[in-house]
Amino acid sequence: MPLLTHRLTSAFDLAREVHNGDPIKGTTMPYLLHLLDVCSIALRHGADEDQAIAALLHDVVEDGGGAPMLDSIRQRFGDRVADIVLACSDSLEVDRANKPDWWIRKIAYIDHLRVTSSDAALVSGADKLSNARSIVADYETQGDAVFSNFKTGRVGTLWYYRRIAEILPGRLPDTERAQRLGALLQDTVHDLVQSVGPAAATDWHEAIAEEQAHRSTLPSH
Repeated sequence: MPLLTHRLTSAFDLAREVHNGDPIKGTTMPYLLHLLDVCSIALRHGADEDQAIAALLHDVVEDGGGAPMLDSIRQRFGDRVADIVLACSDSLEVDRANKPDWWIRKIAYIDHLRVTSSDAALVSGADKLSNARSIVADYETQGDAVFSNFKTGRVGTLWYYRRIAEILPGRLPDTERAQRLGALLQDTVHDLVQSVGPAAATDWHEAIAEEQAHRSTLPSH
């Protein structure tokens, strides 16, 4: 069992300062509930205190201050926490309005997952499992209307989570609990695709075309 100290409560205070008043997409529930869920999932699947802190702070950089916020996290919580938060962020812009195009950000995030550390994969996996579970639960009551909460609708959302479920489990720590997280993520995304039904196959072909089109605009390496 990891030792949890005042550092964790300090991280929660920072998350509360940044996200207080922010709702979970499509709801009136406070965004802090998502952060607590991600932290809980991470701890249940083998996280130590640094990873639990990063779970609470995984969105504060892309949603609450960009690169200067990352520097603040590094000073307050150390390099390991900051590196995990960086790996979980798809933008370092201070102003959310200046973020790059959604597809460009998510393609870069998915490509980074292929080489990300096991530290960051555990936190990212907890985040994506929390999100996927919420989408599945909301789909049961709202149907396709739930995808109106996402910038790219059903096509982009299903593509993103299917890509995550394909790549992320292979980056998780080689422990029973962490591997269980990977299996839960894959099962949840599978349930979402099955709930959508035959339209998911059409969506996948459309999404692959979108992905290829956006990749063609990226600089070659």
